[in-house]
Amino acid sequence: MKALGTIVAVFVIAFAGVFAFYWMDRGSMEEAGAQMDAGLSQIDRTTEPLQQSMEDMGEATVQSIERATDGDDRT
Repeated sequence: MKALGTIVAVFVIAFAGVFAFYWMDRGSMEEAGAQMDAGLSQIDRTTEPLQQSMEDMGEATVQSIERATDGDDRT
């Protein structure tokens, strides 16, 4: 649990730091937010193949469980 808290804290501090940098660079919170949105949408497009493969793996897992239990949830 301590490791998870550390990871979350690092991400929060990094996000706040990047936002503060854009705020000082752009001069307004609105433009800083727009710049952050642009960056985050780029990350989303970059990881789209990974997202699709994770979705496919989840569906395959569900199908495997359904086949193993033959639709009977008691097993």
